[in-house]
Order: sequence, then structure tokens, then C-alpha cells
Amino acid sequence: MKLTALLTVLFILGASRLFAQDFASFPPYVPEEQVKGTLTVWGNDGMANLERLWEEGFQKYQPQIRFDDHLYSTATAIGGLYAGHADLAYMGRDIWPVEALGFTKTFGYDPTRLVAATGAYDVEGKTFPMVVFVNKDNPLKQLSLPQLDAIFGTERKLGAAKNIRTWGDLGLAAEWANQPIHLYAYANDSGFGVFFSAATMGGSTRWNCEIHQFDNITDAKGKTITPAGRQIVDALAADKYGLAYSGIRYATPDVRPISIAVREGTPYVEPTRENVINRTYPLLRDIPIYIDRAPGKRIEPRVREFLAFILSREGQQAISREGDYLPLTPTLVEEQRKLLK
Repeated sequence: MKLTALLTVLFILGASRLFAQDFASFPPYVPEEQVKGTLTVWGNDGMANLERLWEEGFQKYQPQIRFDDHLYSTATAIGGLYAGHADLAYMGRDIWPVEALGFTKTFGYDPTRLVAATGAYDVEGKTFPMVVFVNKDNPLKQLSLPQLDAIFGTERKLGAAKNIRTWGDLGLAAEWANQPIHLYAYANDSGFGVFFSAATMGGSTRWNCEIHQFDNITDAKGKTITPAGRQIVDALAADKYGLAYSGIRYATPDVRPISIAVREGTPYVEPTRENVINRTYPLLRDIPIYIDRAPGKRIEPRVREFLAFILSREGQQAISREGDYLPLTPTLVEEQRKLLK
């Protein structure tokens, strides 16, 4: 056998062992009961390929189940649930207050949330993490969430002693000390802005008034020409004194991502793919599924069995095969499975 062929075989075998090892600690799917009927799914259109893999895998164990998919957009998910059309609401973000209000006004209790996957690392439209950037000439290496709260917000819900408005407030000296921090970000009322507020500002809506906000640039048909995330990074690249949050997919040599800590005294974590997969990076994003479960009641058997499959070795391997979204950790899978009881 030629050396190149041998190396190829060894690589494939090694990759197969790695794949098995990665999922060996996940619980296999073992049906609690055989179920039948139709499961209706509404929501996130970015999950269409993943849903197909989940359905194919689930039907090997539950052949009498059929699926009726309406994956139009995350914006339709919760409405489908409280209008009585959906068994499962697939989301590309967490529920917004107005969506939660629609559900609670209908049923008198909150929808049940389960985390099915981790958002993609660098894929457009697949719930990538927020990354904080500085200009390449900026010496800053790291920030904590309370510091970000004090920079981007005004209420300081995470406990910072005062607002941070200059680079000197962050300890930078010499030419940096008196320079104001110029902020570049997604629109505050966008999905990205709502997430960033929840993750770094305790959910406050009282933003720093000096933020330069960006929306997608679209054509006459509404098709995105230039994503807001790209515009944010381009603006930061031209501003030595800027600070921004965007997606790692937009990074260029003219900007630099920085490490983030939950609070002072905890580790500063780089926004790497590995740290998103192991869920140590503080600004990663979940892929949640919401269901209707009345207080004190068991989850409807068809829904419970399908969620148990998603939160199993086979369901998480399907996420890996899909290739964009990322599997959960075994610890988080176990936590989510407890919600099925």
C-alpha cells in the first residue's frame, strides 16, 4: 500500500474513533414506549436539514410517527405553539417577552424551554456567538461581562461601580487614557441586540447613547446585500479607538477578538470553536425548543419520545452530521433530560 493511501486510511480510522469517543458518554436513545401519530413542528427555517436527520433517525425507532413541518422562521414558532398548530416550536434564539406574553395570555402558564443544540460557530443565519472585537492597534486583551455592561449600558445591573466611557477607565495609559470608546454594534432592538443585552447587561434596555448601530443592507426584494456584522467590523477596522461586537465569521486582519470572563476572578475565555463546543465561552447562543406543558402534567408521549431522541447519543450525533450547529455537552444533555420527567 502506498504511503499516501495508508495515511488516508489511518486518518479515517482515527477520525472514526474520535467520533465514537466524542459521543460515548451520551445516553443512547431507548424508547420508553412506542408512539404513533403526527408531530407538527413550527419555526426556525435554518434547522430544516437538522430536522430531516432527526426525523429519519427517530423513525428507525418509532416507525409509526409522521412529521408535519412548517419551518418558515423563528418568528412563527411561538405563535404556532399557542395557536394550537405546533407540538414543538424550534427557535434560533430565546423567546422574546411579547412572544411569551402571547403564550401565557392563552394558557395561563409559561412555555417549557429545552436546549437542543449549541448555535453554529461561524455560519450565517445559524445562531453564531457574539464576539467582542478591538482594532488591531488596540492593546486590550480581555474584558469581563460587568465591564461590558458598564461600557454598552447605563444601569450596570451586573455590579460595575461606574460607567466605562474612556479607554483610561479600562486601565489603558498614555495616548489611550483620555480617548472615548467608540462603540459599533447591531441595532439594539435586533435579535443580536436583545441577546447581547441579556448576556452582558442583565437584560437592561438602557443602552449607552453613543453606540453606532447597524442593520443589514438589503436590496429592493429584501435580500441581504451586506450583513450588519460585516459593516460593524469594517467600521471598527477604520477606528483605532473603537470597540464592537459581531460574529467571528466577519473577522479580518484589521480587528482582533478578545477574551471574555463571566466576572473578575474567573477565567478569560477566547472565542474559539473549541470553547463554543465545550460551552465555556460566555457569549455562545443556544438553540432552544419550546413546548406546551401544563404545570404538573407529563409531556405528551409523542413529544416526550422525540425530545428524548434529540437529547440522546443518536440525536446529538445527527447535529454533528448536519455540520453547522454544534452538539451539547454530555452534562447539559443530562440536565435537559431531567426536564422530560
